[in-house]
Order: sequence, then C-alpha cells, then structure tokens
Amino acid sequence: DGPDGVAVFVSPTKALVNQVAAEVYARFGDLQSLYGDGTSVFGYFTRDYRYKPLKCRVLVTVPECLEMLLLSPQPQFEEWRKKIKYVIFDEVHSIGDLASGEVWEHTMSLVDSPILALSATVRNPDDLKTWIDVRQKLQQLQHQRQAASLASGTSSKRSYEVALIAHHNRYADLEKSV
Repeated sequence: DGPDGVAVFVSPTKALVNQVAAEVYARFGDLQSLYGDGTSVFGYFTRDYRYKPLKCRVLVTVPECLEMLLLSPQPQFEEWRKKIKYVIFDEVHSIGDLASGEVWEHTMSLVDSPILALSATVRNPDDLKTWIDVRQKLQQLQHQRQAASLASGTSSKRSYEVALIAHHNRYADLEKSV
C-alpha cells in the first residue's frame, strides 16, 4: 500500500519470528536495491536480534517488541508508526495465555491499522471477534473524545469492520500411515 507502507507480522516466539523472517527472505530476498534508500523487504526485531526494524516493508516481531515500538516517544518511532498499514497476529490464541496474554491484548489495542488475527486453535472465535470489535469501537470513541477536547474536531483513529472467517478444513502436508 504505497511505497512507504509497512506490514507487521507478530509471532509468539523468537523461533517463529526466525522461521517467518527466513520464509520472507527465501521468497523475496533482501531487495534493498528496489527502494534506493536502504529499506529492506524484511526486518525482524526480538529482544536478542534486530535487523532493520524501522527500515523494512515487512517487520517480523514478537508482541513485546511491537509494544515497545508502538509506545516509544522517540520521533523516528512516531514516523514509523504512521507507515503501518497492516498488522498480522499469528497464533492469536496466545491472548489466552496466563503468562503472555496481557501483552497480546495490550498490543492489539495499541494498533491503529487493520489487523489480521490467525489461529488454528481458537476455541471461541465468535467471542474473540466480539472482543476485537468492542475494543475497536471503544478506541474510536476515545479518539473522538480526545479530538473534541482538543477542539480539533477530527480523529486520527480509523474505524474498521471486524469480519470472522472460519475454515473448518485444515491443510497439512502430513499423511497418516500405519
């Protein structure tokens, strides 16, 4: 979506970040020369490793690191946040995890762009859809109130419709044999 757009792919573990980053690299390479400004097709950001997190088109990260990027007050992060066009949360059922669920919920609440929540094991997808829809509407109201109190009359929070797409067939290249 435009020459400066960024898609963020969020995985629950560093191992999955490495796997997804390797898949993006295998499919697209680094392709830095296409952009001419040092921007890479992919970047990754974990607590241990970073590769062009603010100079890439597809950032692969964990929720904790995305939360840091979304909350940082530094100007370069603010500019980067404006470029986010989509955020994909993989293994979104991790939101129910006692240890890390809170950061998933918080990070999803901070995102100001369309999200795609993926999971093969969500037990209650309708409830998750309702929660995302309610959170999105509450954020919209909050932004409208902030804008009204600042007398600007406009809100920077965009509204998105939440759609649930359920697939009951599971693709797997594994074959059962006895």
